[in-house]
Amino acid sequence: MTTDPLETIRDQLTHGIAGERARTARRRRIASAALVVVLVAGAGLAFASPWSDDSDDAVVASEGPRSSTTEPERPDRPGTVGSEPIWSIAQPSGWERAGRELMPNLGWDSLTMATVPLRQGGELCAQVPEQALRDMGPYDALLSIFFTGSATSDTEPWPTDFGPGDLETLENSDFAECLERSDLEIHWGQRARSGQSFYLLVAFGSDAPAAVRAQAWDTLDSFEPLDRSAETATPECVVTLPPRDQPTLPTTGPSQNPPTAQGWMGTPDLWTALPYSGVHAPRKSVWWSDHFPGGAEEEQPELAVTWTRLDKDRPDISAASPGTNAHTADEGWFMINGIDPREPGCWRVTATYKGNPLSYVYWNPPTLWAPSNIVESSGGEGALIEGEVEFDETNNCFLIDTGSSRLPVVWPGGTTVQADGPIVSLPDGQTVEMGSRVTGGGGYSPSSAVEYPIPPECQSDFDEIAVFNPGPPYPEVSE
Repeated sequence: MTTDPLETIRDQLTHGIAGERARTARRRRIASAALVVVLVAGAGLAFASPWSDDSDDAVVASEGPRSSTTEPERPDRPGTVGSEPIWSIAQPSGWERAGRELMPNLGWDSLTMATVPLRQGGELCAQVPEQALRDMGPYDALLSIFFTGSATSDTEPWPTDFGPGDLETLENSDFAECLERSDLEIHWGQRARSGQSFYLLVAFGSDAPAAVRAQAWDTLDSFEPLDRSAETATPECVVTLPPRDQPTLPTTGPSQNPPTAQGWMGTPDLWTALPYSGVHAPRKSVWWSDHFPGGAEEEQPELAVTWTRLDKDRPDISAASPGTNAHTADEGWFMINGIDPREPGCWRVTATYKGNPLSYVYWNPPTLWAPSNIVESSGGEGALIEGEVEFDETNNCFLIDTGSSRLPVVWPGGTTVQADGPIVSLPDGQTVEMGSRVTGGGGYSPSSAVEYPIPPECQSDFDEIAVFNPGPPYPEVSE
């Protein structure tokens, strides 16, 4: 029996824990992001100026929910379902988050962040991000979280205040053979949180500053599950949030602050503003850069933007360079190229300006039109609405196929939408899956008579909207 900690780890990972049991276990999708990633409830944009489309933002009745790389995501990562936790983690400004699996042969999914570019590669250390560790300099730090399965009774719990004493410190010699370097300070251990088991790796360069070390431990402190409710977006999406500790950026306008309820994300080379909810309806793709001299000097900036759907297999959507410019009194000069896809789901946006890349992940929830609050009494119309419920994913709208037409639908007050499916939840507890038939009281109105910004692509040739009465009795649902 070996006493070398590295050999023990290697044996566990490649032959024991990562054997057939782990390979057949459900894998967790860790969608890539930068700076701060989390899955949170949220509403639409509070600030519309640079980002707003020419049309109104869609109204969502329910409140839902990288580093640049050309390498594909792992195709065999199903998302979590049911009651499994949705995980969030705060990513420090200036750190990079791996946009692909760095250890594809390990048998687990992993999440890796570091102060160095995260490259995939290496053949000697299959159980750790070998190439990324090799690339570390004396002032760098790296951490990896391995999603390994359910915790057992003897798995140590997650500390309340993570620090170097909470993980085993491996002697440099333990990794010398594998990494061919002995100057890294390596911390390793297994911990449990919310019934899930994780292996943790934290590495520091020989002269890593105290601030960088503190960032690593604070990041582990921030790792936690989020409650999943019927209104929560798909757990396959780990979205990007701006850091609470906001970076100082060279904005050209008098306002140094991002829009309300949003934060700056990026570096002086390229940055944008993101909502702290991580959730937003389609908007213009707006970017700032210290290298952008303004529209007077650069009318068409060298800005290219690509949208990649992470939770479903879809072709990338690209807005090729060049972009356009704009200016406001508060924000100064900024760049625009493209508009977010209307299709709901988990999207990674990657922009490149003069060779400087920046990525983020956001959740566009399914759009459902309904009064936000439950209405106690109906007082509605007496027409009968009956048909099969459909969801137009391309244009993000629910429709009712009455047999003679397919109409957008406004639901009773308090109706919400679950991302899985998607599934509509009526206030009385009934759920409407796609393909179900619903029958209920209401009426038919022209689009100009409803208060919701229903896209023209969702409207019928008759310009009619099916509007259920806002209160009980609620529609009846049948298969």
